[in-house]
Amino acid sequence: NLATILARITRDGENAGLNDHVAAFIGSQLVGDGEVIEFEGQTYINLVIYIENTAEDNAVEFVYFDAEEGACETCPIDGSINVEINGEYGTFESPVLIDSRCEDLALDVQLEAGWNYVSTPLDPADANVAIVFDAALGGSLLKVLGDSQYGLSGNYTPGIPDVFNTLVNTTDAAGYVIKVENNATWTSVGAPLDPESTPLFLHEGWNIIGFVPQESLLLVEALEGIMGTLERVIDGQNGLVFHIDNPPALNTLQTMEPGRAYWIKLTTSDNLNFPGTLSGITVQATDDGPESATPTLRTDDAASAQAATGWEVNRLPFASQLVGRVTVDEWPVVGEAYLGAFSDGVCRAAMPLSQWNGNSFGAMAVYSEGTVQLEFKLWLDGDVLISQDSWAVEPGASYGDGLNGYPEIRFSSINDIDETEGLRVSVFPSPADELVQVSWNGNGPRHLQIIDSTGRLIEEQSNTISPWKVRVKHLAEGMYFVRWLDSGGTEVEPLVIQH
Repeated sequence: NLATILARITRDGENAGLNDHVAAFIGSQLVGDGEVIEFEGQTYINLVIYIENTAEDNAVEFVYFDAEEGACETCPIDGSINVEINGEYGTFESPVLIDSRCEDLALDVQLEAGWNYVSTPLDPADANVAIVFDAALGGSLLKVLGDSQYGLSGNYTPGIPDVFNTLVNTTDAAGYVIKVENNATWTSVGAPLDPESTPLFLHEGWNIIGFVPQESLLLVEALEGIMGTLERVIDGQNGLVFHIDNPPALNTLQTMEPGRAYWIKLTTSDNLNFPGTLSGITVQATDDGPESATPTLRTDDAASAQAATGWEVNRLPFASQLVGRVTVDEWPVVGEAYLGAFSDGVCRAAMPLSQWNGNSFGAMAVYSEGTVQLEFKLWLDGDVLISQDSWAVEPGASYGDGLNGYPEIRFSSINDIDETEGLRVSVFPSPADELVQVSWNGNGPRHLQIIDSTGRLIEEQSNTISPWKVRVKHLAEGMYFVRWLDSGGTEVEPLVIQH
């Protein structure tokens, strides 16, 4: 009882060695063996499979043997082929594609001094925390928090007797929060985890998980299997948030990536399998041979806030989710703007503003180890405003969502203006049909802008003499804003166009 398999064989995406072999197994029984052959710059195997079981399908698995002197080792091949008696699998024109995995992969994760949220999609040869983290970081590690139940109940501190370290080994697909003394690169090394065979048994409430796939995925794709029980997700490293009841514009967390850890909250216990598989076998032919999977890591989406404002966010192992409607002088914010949350002078969060439904929102993860009183700062085109509102927040809580509404974070652009000066800028008429006149007190250089409700710049001009006359006949009816800037500050006035 025979079947035949003609396959192009590669090793970690490259041509196989000419003296190497591929063995075929059904269960533990060796049912075929082939030596690698080369033709026109590519490497192949041509196997005859001996079948004792007359069942309709027999799952054939493969092992790669490196015959090079000094190596003499086997390498795994993920996946299998179901074969039938007298079946023919692969032809010269359309071979089966088989890729062996002999070399471990490596993932570099950039860390900042302080706390970082990390995981690895790789299975290390030694899962001991001292090897995975301490040795890999070369003396920069201060502490590791995590456990096998997707929480932070275990801890590891370098340099103390092992008996005091309750976290001994890492767990596949678990998330960890680690503290480092200096900016560092953490390199994890190992065989890639197979998402299909790495289930996460999650409990009701908060879980801190790793990311198993080798490439970034949209959150809605990565967590599709638990969307029925998912409530919230916090990207602890980047300060991004997702709430199942919020519109996409207010869910700043859109993508999940290898190398990072995520807090996710479920309404009830559930099992998560990330999509994808590591099968090294492709039965249908493709133009190119298989490529070895390489983990990818995206750029910190929230880094722009810290770069523009100079606010350095103090990460902590625990966080809450905050989504609030931000206004300046009771109007949506127009211009380049970043919202910061502070407690006792310490920056707990910083994020660009989000725009939705004609309003401005701050959506971010706020770090804290206990209840803290927050005040807010708004960086607006280089000026910094202080909020009129303050909030008390606690770890794990959610503030603002599509079901319960969004609390206000209010700012005023004229807190430091002398009240005797009167109105610094006026817009007349409003509603306007053909012409708008913008007037202001005093002389000196002013920069004036007309912006629509989405924040798009419509008109702008630098002027020194009041007033500024602008034709608006060509503009569509609706709400606009006139923005006026000088060295003394910023003012925004509403403008309604009505034809």
